[in-house]
Formats: sequence, C-alpha cells, structure tokens
Amino acid sequence: MIACVPGIVALVLVFVVRRLVPQRAHPWFGYRSARSLRSEEAWEAAQPIAGEYMQWASLLVLNTGITCWLLEVPGTTGLLISTAALALLMIGVRVLTERALIKRFGR
Repeated sequence: MIACVPGIVALVLVFVVRRLVPQRAHPWFGYRSARSLRSEEAWEAAQPIAGEYMQWASLLVLNTGITCWLLEVPGTTGLLISTAALALLMIGVRVLTERALIKRFGR
C-alpha cells in the first residue's frame, strides 16, 4: 500500500497548485521554466498545459502504485518503482510542456 503514496501525494499537490495558481508568475506556485517566464502570455499559457500533463502523470503514478500493491510487490520495492515512475513522468511533463510552448511561441 505504501507504493500508492507518491501517486496520492502528487495528485493532491496537482489539485492544490491548480486551485492556487496566481494571475502572474510566482516564485513558488505554477510551472516555471526559462521559456514560460519569457512573457506573461507564455506563463499564462504554460499553467493549464503543465497542469493537465501533471494530472495525468499523477494518475499514472497512482496506477503504478495500485498495481504494485495488487501484485503484492514488497513495500520498499513498490515505493521505489512508484517514485521512479513519478520522476520519469515529471521529466515527460516538462518535455511536453516545453514542446507546446515552442509550438505556440517559437524558440
């Protein structure tokens, strides 16, 4: 059951951050990259894009944790698998969000 923790925490954080995203670039909340901070328009465009990808990634991590639990993977091994899935999927979120920003605003 501990393998579900990364997915649950990520999903809760996604929902909290999506509710608290400020109107302008903020040092603590929202998607932040050099490209998203170039302009106010880019920052505003990046928030829903990254939020959607992060939500799906969190659900996949939770699914990974549930699968580990159902397959009776030992606790620490399942936690490691879920955490690795979270790390890889967050890299994917960044890549996909940056691609969307490049497509919309150019390099």
